[in-house]
Amino acid sequence: MMKPTNGKVSLLMGMILLLALVVGPGCQEAKPPPTDKAVKFCREIQSLIDRISNPLIEPVVQKDNTAINTALIRAFSLCFEACEDVVDSVFVLDEKGVKIAVHPPTKVKGLYFSNYRGVQRAFKEKRPVQSTLYHPNGKPIYYVFAPLIEGDQVKGILALGFEAAKVKEKRGLTWEEFNSLDFRCP
Repeated sequence: MMKPTNGKVSLLMGMILLLALVVGPGCQEAKPPPTDKAVKFCREIQSLIDRISNPLIEPVVQKDNTAINTALIRAFSLCFEACEDVVDSVFVLDEKGVKIAVHPPTKVKGLYFSNYRGVQRAFKEKRPVQSTLYHPNGKPIYYVFAPLIEGDQVKGILALGFEAAKVKEKRGLTWEEFNSLDFRCP
C-alpha cells in the first residue's frame, strides 16, 4: 500500500480550499432589495446632499468660517423642510475630520471625528456613507457623511444627522434598512 506524499496531501488540500472558495460565496444569502420607503428616503437625502454640498465646498477650501456657518444654517433649513423634522443636526468637518461648524450650535467645541469608521470610509471611498452615533444620553442618531470634493480631493465632510426614532416614526425605516442603504441611489 502506498502512503500519500506531502506533495499529494498539499495538492489535495489546495483543491479542497479552491473548491470551498468557489462554492462558498455562491451559497450566501442574497441581500433583499431596498423597500420603496427606503429608496424614497435615500433619494431625499441624496437630493439634499447635492443641494447643500456645492455651496459649502468653496468656504471649506478657503477655511472661511463665516461663510461655512451661513451655508450651514441654510443647509439645516433645507434639511428641516425636506425631511419633516427628522433632522437632528448638520455639521462640517475639515480635511482632518475635525468639526469646524455645526447647526444648531452646541457648547461642545473641537470634536474630532477622524477615527469614526463612517468618516474614514467617506474620505477613502469619496462617496456618502452612513453610520449610527449616540448622544451622551444614549439616543441613537443616524448620520450620513458626505465628502466635499474639489477636483479629486476630499476637502471636508458634510454630516447630516437624523433622529433614529423620528426616522422610524415618520419614514418607517428600521436601523437595518437605514444601514443597508447605498447613497448612490437608483
